[in-house]
Amino acid sequence: MRDILGLLIHLFSLAGTDFLFPAMEQSHLLNALKLALYEDRGQLQGNLSELVNSMAENDFAEIAGDIFSKLQYIASARKALVRYRTLLSRPTPSHPLTYHSLLHQLMADVLHPDCPDLPDLTCKSTGLKDLLKSGFSLLLNRPRQQHPLDNPQLIVFILGGITAQEVKLVQDMVISSGQQTQVLVGGTRLLSPNDTVEAIFFKDPLMQQAL
Repeated sequence: MRDILGLLIHLFSLAGTDFLFPAMEQSHLLNALKLALYEDRGQLQGNLSELVNSMAENDFAEIAGDIFSKLQYIASARKALVRYRTLLSRPTPSHPLTYHSLLHQLMADVLHPDCPDLPDLTCKSTGLKDLLKSGFSLLLNRPRQQHPLDNPQLIVFILGGITAQEVKLVQDMVISSGQQTQVLVGGTRLLSPNDTVEAIFFKDPLMQQAL
């Protein structure tokens, strides 16, 4: 069951809001989730395990619905972003879809030598130097937004956790870019696929509302 949930998290995250599942497929998925939860109820852990142990087979439809709601939320998590709304791209109709994670896309823009605008990042000017720069930019009618590469050091900190593969990804991108900015990478924890499933479905405080 954990493997199934992990795959569903990955699938819905990839799909985002670009790919919508037909109503019939959603119904099939809900029924499959209900059946899998019932058959694997003895292997579940955390709050979900406590909940299903006292339920009859017909009650598992509600749990499957809650899981599906969380998956839909995961799919829509990037809808407010401007540049990083999709993780899949196709250069031409004849090419297959290519996957680029949100972190990969963000770091590619941050490290780009042309320093493109980053509408999904905000920076609040507080220092006198920044205020003077902003003032001169307004006088010249050329607004100058601050860019992460304006700083000698850049901290990339991932709330919720970061994987070892993502750490290596950032490291390789910094080296290949040739930028002199020192990039420090961190996160609230080092994540594994099981940690993601645990955090979303088994340790989520919202699940306690059903207990």
